[in-house]
Amino acid sequence: MAQVAVIAPQPAHPGDNVTVIWKHHVSAPAGARLVFVFHNSLYGPFPSRDALQAAVEASTIGPPTWRDVLGDVPAYKVTGGLSPSSEDIFDLPRQLVPGLYDLVVSATIQDINQTSRADWPLIVARVGG
Repeated sequence: MAQVAVIAPQPAHPGDNVTVIWKHHVSAPAGARLVFVFHNSLYGPFPSRDALQAAVEASTIGPPTWRDVLGDVPAYKVTGGLSPSSEDIFDLPRQLVPGLYDLVVSATIQDINQTSRADWPLIVARVGG
């Protein structure tokens, strides 16, 4: 089981910082050292809130059909015990156009092939808006 928090201004602007915090609780043998792989993706812009919601619902059963505007952001790994925490801070791309986005954050535990995922709607306004 995982808990996730996203800290971002609402509305966000191109270049703003976004912080993703994960806290995992895993059932595994005592003393196990597990490898967690974290990845952030940003999909959109979507033409409406309904389109964003439909994309979130559809992507939970398969890969998203929208382009990841963060590009090739590498995943990062954390090796730890049974309840590691991880924090990732990244900047929204400066060329990001205003609109509605789906921030998809995922964490996979390599050793037991378990994945957690969370979607966060993100509104991006133009700079000065």
